[in-house]
Amino acid sequence: MAVIPSSPTDVFTNLVEFFSKLTGNKSSTFTLATDVRNNNNFSPGAWVELRTDLANLDWMKHFGIRLSPKQMDALSTLADMTSVIWAKIQVIAGKGAVIVAPLQAAASKKLALKSFASAKAGLRKRRPKKTKHGNKVDARK
Repeated sequence: MAVIPSSPTDVFTNLVEFFSKLTGNKSSTFTLATDVRNNNNFSPGAWVELRTDLANLDWMKHFGIRLSPKQMDALSTLADMTSVIWAKIQVIAGKGAVIVAPLQAAASKKLALKSFASAKAGLRKRRPKKTKHGNKVDARK
């Protein structure tokens, strides 16, 4: 049974449960590096539409999380999905918010911190640099 996530580890566990039921694979075969998109030969359209099934999960509804087609298209591994969803939970609940859930083991906390750091790094946006005259120049070119 899925739990309301209080850490990236909970998000990962819920995703494993979802994909385990969807694909028929044992949950023990999934790791953060598991490429669920390519391992299960989802067509591009089917993969993007899977976001609707994810949004209908109770724990996703709890936070009101929906992935856009563009976000879903960019995801492939469970680590990618965990990071994006956890980042959305942090935005909705607030970075300092305490989400009530069962206590995590020490190993889970270590994974949670690593996953959160990668999610946070993925959310950083580059801003255009300003010149002396106030014109914006795109530094990414």
